Amino acid sequence: MIEQILKYQNLDAELLKLEKDLESNDSRKQANLITKFVKDATDRTKQLNEEATTLIKELEKLKEVENKGVEHVVKLAKQELGELSEPELRDIEIKITNASKNLKELERRLITQMEKVKSVLLEFENTKKKIILARQKHKDHKEKYDAMLKEVTPKLEEMKKDLQKLEKIVDKELFDKYKELRKDGVFPILVPLQDGKACGGCRSSLPSSTIEKLKQNDTIRCENCRRIIYAK
Repeated sequence: MIEQILKYQNLDAELLKLEKDLESNDSRKQANLITKFVKDATDRTKQLNEEATTLIKELEKLKEVENKGVEHVVKLAKQELGELSEPELRDIEIKITNASKNLKELERRLITQMEKVKSVLLEFENTKKKIILARQKHKDHKEKYDAMLKEVTPKLEEMKKDLQKLEKIVDKELFDKYKELRKDGVFPILVPLQDGKACGGCRSSLPSSTIEKLKQNDTIRCENCRRIIYAK
């Protein structure tokens, strides 16, 4: 009875190792990381595109205000000054001074806005280039992983079939316990009695009464780690 379940466990261990190797494969991990990067970068390009559109609209509005301000100053400057009284001249002078100040402030804001637009567009272009490079790297890593997967898959399928065959002939009660522990992430599940007194899994010393039970049964359960202990 115990030989068949041990054979099952040995094959299960090989399958587990193979699946872990696939999961931890560097090309697979790199491809997954690049996939996330491309998604984040694509989202960023959309955001940058929206930012650029907003900034350009604001820039156009500022230019429009600036043009109106220049027209206003020119209009004031073109007035026939000789026909104006001194208070009117002072009023025009104040208006031109204020308009000039406003134009200078507008010019400063225009420069700042243009720098923002330039910065956003530059980041947009750089991000697009990074996406193109990342997609090529993703393709390379995926091809490597797919090649490995293609090579390993037949072996995986064969091992799974062998496990299914063994499952039909192992002791059902023992196998139910095996599946329960396997589901909980315990492995190996069946371990030998260590030095005639300890669990071969967690190395905990067993009570003499438990060891006596093992002499009368094929297996016992470790009270500490729940593994199934068998005598060598």
